[in-house]
Amino acid sequence: MIGGIRTHGQLGEWHPHLHCLTTYGALTSDRSFIPLPEEVSTEPFLKIWEKKLFNLLLGEG
Repeated sequence: MIGGIRTHGQLGEWHPHLHCLTTYGALTSDRSFIPLPEEVSTEPFLKIWEKKLFNLLLGEG
């Protein structure tokens, strides 16, 4: 993942958020790419990400 922290919105207002580039799968130790199977829901991963990011932002004030 590559991420960039942004602290403002389009109109210059306070709006902390991230811009991210991520893969839709994983690399193995031999550098082969394995795509995420179509039947796997990304919703649980999104919920974990949201909770961790929200706690990080709260911790920073």
